[in-house]
Amino acid sequence: MMNQLWHVPKNYIEGTLIMCAFNEIITAAIELMTLPVLTLLFVVLLYNYGFLRLLKWFLTPDQRLNSTGYRRRKIPDIKTSRSKPKKSTSALVQLNDTIIKDTDTAQLQVSDGKFPIFNSCESKSSTTLYNIESDSKQKMEHQREEDNFITVLSKRERRSLQHKNNQQQKNDEEQQLMNQQKQKQQQHHMLLQNQNDFPTINNIVVTPINPILAENNAWAKALQTKDDNKAKILNAEQKITESECVDKQKHSEKEQELEKQHKLKKQQQKSEERQQLEEKRKQNNQKKQEKPSKPVDKERQKNSKQEKEPEKQCDDAMNEKCCKNHNTIIEELREENEKLRMQYESSKNNWTDIEFKTVLEGVRAEIEIKRLDAIKSLFEKHQTAMDELRSEHEAEIKGLHLFYQTRLNDLQLDHGLAVRAIHTNHAIEVNDLRNIIYGQNQRHGTAMQSLRDVHAKVSKEHQDEVRKYENTIKDQEIRIKTLIEEKELCAQEKLVRELSEKNIDQHHITIEPQITNEHNDKDVDIRTATIADDDTVDTMDMLNNQNLTTLQ
Repeated sequence: MMNQLWHVPKNYIEGTLIMCAFNEIITAAIELMTLPVLTLLFVVLLYNYGFLRLLKWFLTPDQRLNSTGYRRRKIPDIKTSRSKPKKSTSALVQLNDTIIKDTDTAQLQVSDGKFPIFNSCESKSSTTLYNIESDSKQKMEHQREEDNFITVLSKRERRSLQHKNNQQQKNDEEQQLMNQQKQKQQQHHMLLQNQNDFPTINNIVVTPINPILAENNAWAKALQTKDDNKAKILNAEQKITESECVDKQKHSEKEQELEKQHKLKKQQQKSEERQQLEEKRKQNNQKKQEKPSKPVDKERQKNSKQEKEPEKQCDDAMNEKCCKNHNTIIEELREENEKLRMQYESSKNNWTDIEFKTVLEGVRAEIEIKRLDAIKSLFEKHQTAMDELRSEHEAEIKGLHLFYQTRLNDLQLDHGLAVRAIHTNHAIEVNDLRNIIYGQNQRHGTAMQSLRDVHAKVSKEHQDEVRKYENTIKDQEIRIKTLIEEKELCAQEKLVRELSEKNIDQHHITIEPQITNEHNDKDVDIRTATIADDDTVDTMDMLNNQNLTTLQ
């Protein structure tokens, strides 16, 4: 109650207090009955003043306070026709042949109006128009309040559906991110598991450490199991949320159907009530029309008589006609006013302003409570999820640090062993190359020395052969000279023999000297033959020596 009183304006409280005071004064005056009449009139005037103030408060919503239950955000104010400024009621009613334009509004106008209207008629029309305006405004307010209440409910449903759709989109995005992270982790673990083969360098293999790799594989399997459990939990939560969303949608659809049925029932009831009211009004109008038929005929007769009068009385007659027409219009407006009042009362019986306000306040309070509960639950879930994520993140970071530290140590050991193996192989290869080069140099030196020795030997042999050839040439020259000399001697001896033979023939030489000459001839032939053979042998040796020198 105190929360409701905070929203009640001060003018309303003051008016109620004044009314209570006036009621007490009236009761006291009635009990005493000794006070003068003026005091009673004064009390009545004050009572009317308070009643008018209350009416003014009801008709001017600008003075009220917006009874909003929200603190953080603003609620869309339900605008009604009361928030609009009033139109001027002191308007001229212009008439011509009783053809009225725009009867729904407060101002009544007829085209080509020329004659003025009396002040009394004007005051009556202003009061009736004011009453019509107030009734029509109240009716429109009630209808708009109902429409706004319906639109507010539809907006809430739309917001709830939008919120659900946004949550579903967020869940889908989170699932996609989780799946991507899982795929990346699986690829990373597969790469780490496949990196067990280390490179070989010149037939030197660095063997990995088996126990460390086994621990790493176990840690990777544990991570995979954790990821699988998380995926199962997420899938279960998604199924639960989907089932809840489906249930809520079904419940909202049922509520919408019930509301639609209720609205249709109300509309049917209103239409039936309106039909009944229209029938009653038609009956009343028929009864009223039957009664004043006679005075209308009399008025027509009077009007016909007045038209026959001179032109001086034309103005008065026209004024009287205008007054009569105005009275008929006022009666019609009163009937319309009664219809509007009846409709307003019927609609007011269905749904009052106080009930509407109480319903709105209850709905707002429920929405606030639900909103706060949802915020608290979401905040708690967020905190728990953050704590879990932090713990898991820390555990994963520790595991990754350990894994990468062990991996780095293994790589450092392998790197050191590989570097040492490379250095040793390099030193061995360098020593082998140096030995090979040294052996090749030695072989080259020995080969060059052998070649030099061979060259020296060949040169010496060549010189010896040249000398031998020269000696042979000299010997042959000497032999040739001797042979030539011997030939000359032989020739001389032959000549001598011939001469001697001639002399023998002539002188009858004995047989013995002839035999000695024959033996000498044979010796000469043998010598010449041996010399010739020696020459052939020497020439062949010279040719062979020349061929050997050319080949070298």
